[in-house]
Amino acid sequence: MGKSPLTFEIPKGLNVVTNGAHILVDISNSINGNDLLEARENAALKYPEGCVNAEMITEDNKVFVFINQGVLWSKGKTHLSLSGANEITTDLVFTKVIMKSCHAIKGSQIVWVNYKY
Repeated sequence: MGKSPLTFEIPKGLNVVTNGAHILVDISNSINGNDLLEARENAALKYPEGCVNAEMITEDNKVFVFINQGVLWSKGKTHLSLSGANEITTDLVFTKVIMKSCHAIKGSQIVWVNYKY
C-alpha cells in the first residue's frame, strides 16, 4: 500500500457481527520490531495514530472511518489495529473499503477481524 488510496470493492459485503470489528494491517516489512516495545516505538514513529485509516462504506454510501489505534506484536509480526472512530453497529454491511496511509507499507496483508464465539 502506497501513499495513494487503495480501493477494494466487496460484492458480497462484509457483515458487522459485533461492534468490536477491526482491521489488522501487517507492517512487519516496513518497521523493525524484535519485541512488543520496540515494535510499538517504531510503529508510533512511522505510523502515528490516524496515519493509516480505512473508509468503510456501506451499501447506502454511509462512511465509517477506522483509524490505527494500537500496535499488536506476536512472533516477529507487527500489525496496526484499525478501529472504528465512530459507532459501529451490527446491522451494517460494508461493500467498499478505501485504505490510506501517510507512508508506504511494503508487502502488507490486510485482515478484517469480526467474529463471535
